[in-house]
Amino acid sequence: MISLNLLNTFVKCSETRTFSAAAKELNITPTAVSKNIRTLESQLGVTLFRRAHRRVALTDAGAFYAERLRGAFERIEEATQALLARERRETLTICAFPSLVMRWLIPRWSAFKDAHPDIDVRYATTMGPVDFERDAVDAVILAEDREFLGYDAEFLFRAELVPVCSPALIDGQPPLQSPRDLHRHTLLHAQTRPNDWARWLDAAGIGGIDATQGMTLESTSIAYQGAIEGLGVAMGIRELIPQDLARGLLVTPFRHLPKVSLDYFLVAPDRMKGNRNLQRFRDWIVADAHGA
Repeated sequence: MISLNLLNTFVKCSETRTFSAAAKELNITPTAVSKNIRTLESQLGVTLFRRAHRRVALTDAGAFYAERLRGAFERIEEATQALLARERRETLTICAFPSLVMRWLIPRWSAFKDAHPDIDVRYATTMGPVDFERDAVDAVILAEDREFLGYDAEFLFRAELVPVCSPALIDGQPPLQSPRDLHRHTLLHAQTRPNDWARWLDAAGIGGIDATQGMTLESTSIAYQGAIEGLGVAMGIRELIPQDLARGLLVTPFRHLPKVSLDYFLVAPDRMKGNRNLQRFRDWIVADAHGA
């Protein structure tokens, strides 16, 4: 394996055409430059320079080699500058389901930017599982109840599952006065959370209702909009719809509700441990979530 030091010396000599000028740029002695070139030629078994008094000239082989190496070193320089620029931007990519990004993260974005203007947070959305090896994300926010083996998980907040609908459905025909009335209404499901209705009905101890019937929509945000439009009853996450509830666009139709909760975590691969930007984001969002 030929060292980058020898190759860099050769590229500088090919540009300056003198060992002394190359030595100045490399901050080494002309003798060291000459030794590096001799070593490189010996390892390659190819003469790269024709020596003349105080000057050198590239051989045909040397010119061929220099042209290709110069492009390689330019790409190394570009990669280095891109890396340094990325670090200066302090970029952090956080991934979550679209509903959480739109309804929980975005409203908090300006507060985070005010507190940490030097960190560029990018929010990526997903409709499925995140692969940290494949996807260019640093951390993900998940609502799951499991062990995060191989990951660094920080508890953020506990949310509540509640049925929600348009106010018009409560006194409409058929009425919606108790959970048992659900069998006469359309259940709205989100593809990203397919088991929420079954979980809630089981916690409420209500049988005789098919938890899979109704309409399946792509996301919880679309399910909420369907509920607002009166298409049926959606299973809501209370902490994601405070404005809809406050404005009366959505209501919880039943007075007595079982407590069915979701725990949200900020999850990152173990390789992100010690990342300064992620730690600052984690500290801020945990404090915000616990204070909510």
